[in-house]
Amino acid sequence: MKYSFTSIGKVLTIVIYPVLIYFIFTVLATTDLFVANLLLLVPTLVNGVLLFSFGRTLVYPPTVIEKIAGTMTKNLGGNEVLYCKNVTVVWCLFFTLNGSMALFLAFFSSL
Repeated sequence: MKYSFTSIGKVLTIVIYPVLIYFIFTVLATTDLFVANLLLLVPTLVNGVLLFSFGRTLVYPPTVIEKIAGTMTKNLGGNEVLYCKNVTVVWCLFFTLNGSMALFLAFFSSL
């Protein structure tokens, strides 16, 4: 079986970047308390990225939930598409509240 360079590069990118980021954060966290406190902002960052990803699909359809539902069934009716949009809005609200709570706890909570 022959593998192309782009497919191997994609796999290496998917595998190596998270490991590299983990080691960078680990080294920085052990060297400086300020940077260690910045790690408390990671959940807020993750929620922000997910909020952006889901919210963008509300502006430029199809929504994320509609894409997931489309993989399970071929044709979605009008009511199902509207339901998927509403579920995406609920997820956006969840990411907003969860990210806000994570940000509040990062700044005003003690470890």
